[in-house]
Amino acid sequence: QLDEQAYCNAFEAIEQARGDTTLTYFEFGTLAAIMPFKAAQPDVVLLEVGLGGRLDATNIIDPDLAVITTIDLDHQAWLGDTRDEIAIEKAGIIREKGLVVIGELDPPASLKGCVDALQADASWALCDFSAEKQQDCWSWQFGDVQLKDLPIPRIPLQNASTALAVLHRLGWLHDDSSLRETLSQTALTGRCQTISTHPQVVVDVAHNPQATRALRQWLDSQDVAPLHIVVGMLNDKDVSSSLQSLADLNATWYAAGTDGPRGMSGDTMAEALDRVGVSTTQRFDTVVSAYREACARSNESDRILVFGSFLTVADVLALHIDSNGVVNRR
Repeated sequence: QLDEQAYCNAFEAIEQARGDTTLTYFEFGTLAAIMPFKAAQPDVVLLEVGLGGRLDATNIIDPDLAVITTIDLDHQAWLGDTRDEIAIEKAGIIREKGLVVIGELDPPASLKGCVDALQADASWALCDFSAEKQQDCWSWQFGDVQLKDLPIPRIPLQNASTALAVLHRLGWLHDDSSLRETLSQTALTGRCQTISTHPQVVVDVAHNPQATRALRQWLDSQDVAPLHIVVGMLNDKDVSSSLQSLADLNATWYAAGTDGPRGMSGDTMAEALDRVGVSTTQRFDTVVSAYREACARSNESDRILVFGSFLTVADVLALHIDSNGVVNRR
């Protein structure tokens, strides 16, 4: 972890070097983040690419290996209204004749077209590598390489499978205790994360159709419990399609408003729920007020799900984080 002065030095160097060149907020920040990497010369740098791929500031870097995880509708104003269009944008991170691992289980035809045009060395989920879940473990295979009895991580299994494919393509995959320990401890803040018990409180940042489908699969794998759902979304998301996967759940719903220019009021959120068939909805101005009402109406054996946006989850996480930054699960 760098100290504040290191970041200040990076920002100052970028400011001096750019001259008359105009940089966006994200371009400036990305360059400032890359400078310390260059100075430290780490063995591995992982760059998460945002906004589809091609347009993101991180795409200035030529990767040793590119990874495309999933493809679904999001940021349509920038990326296009179909999965085919969005796949082309995501393919923008692939380099000519470069390595790429594709974890999407149902890749649009346009993605294959991009891979072929770039003559990329691609590994495809279900074709080149696959995962199979058993009762309390899972197995993974890539060609003749097979790993069995792997511990189940607390992230979508396909993401873990894609990560193993990346390690394999880079020559770093070893079936040892370190790999298995890493899998058993793998979790992601805000993804099917239990932050409290009695009642169980689960938060998930799912805000597009693919993510809510994954959330529904997770819910279906859990023990049955009376369910309370707090949802707050942003107005530039595909709200109806995102809600569709969860609309038939037997649950008490709490429609919450979100803040900011992209925010959606509790009333509008409730109307969106009504359009997908959820009619018994309480509406609230804020996520916190909706969540507190859900807590007040829940018994110790109930489950409370909070989802819809990073902002929604952040508001609830803030109520459970102590002064040391640790989630208080009580």
